[in-house]
Amino acid sequence: MEQVKTGLTPRQLEVYKVIARLIEANGYSPTYPELAEELGMKPNRVHYHVEALQTRGWVRKLKWHKRTLQLVD
Repeated sequence: MEQVKTGLTPRQLEVYKVIARLIEANGYSPTYPELAEELGMKPNRVHYHVEALQTRGWVRKLKWHKRTLQLVD
C-alpha cells in the first residue's frame, strides 16, 4: 500500500486507506455503512468513491454481495 496511488483525489485516497486499514484490522472487507461511519459520510457517497476506485483499478468487488472489496496491487 506504500506505493503512490496516482490519479486519485484526496478523498478517494482516504477511502482507499480506510478500506485497507479495516481489511487489515478485521481480516475482511468493510460494508458501505461501516465505511460511511468511519469516514463520516453517507453510504451513497461511499458508493460513489468506491466505484471511482474500481474504475481506476485500485479495488475490485463482486456486485450484490457484502464484504467483497479487494485491494488491487
